[in-house]
Amino acid sequence: MGKPLLPIGLALIVAGTVLLCYLGFTVFQVINSPHDVPLVKLIVSQLRVEDKAIYGHAGADTFELNVSEPARTVILLFLAAFVLMVLASVARTLISAGISLVSAAGRVTHDTDATRAHASSPVVRSD
Repeated sequence: MGKPLLPIGLALIVAGTVLLCYLGFTVFQVINSPHDVPLVKLIVSQLRVEDKAIYGHAGADTFELNVSEPARTVILLFLAAFVLMVLASVARTLISAGISLVSAAGRVTHDTDATRAHASSPVVRSD
């Protein structure tokens, strides 16, 4: 039973490590040169000041609330940071699950020696 656990655990550890390295590289790229990151290009292209955040009618009057570009940038960066935190927790979970599987594979032993098998019971029988 312990044989298949080891490769699966190692694969989970490697997948989590690769994901963490990719996230670290992406964060470094966003800090160093944000216009080279495709996700940042997409977010910046979606920022438009003329978009309405809230609009509606109150009786005969209409109203609208526009959000400024810096406020939108902060909101989108917050959402991007949240996504990065979720991906980092997924990577952490992959690594911890892999470590658990590797340690479980190391604990599995097959005791086939019949002389070492003993049954003990606290009940003493007298015949």
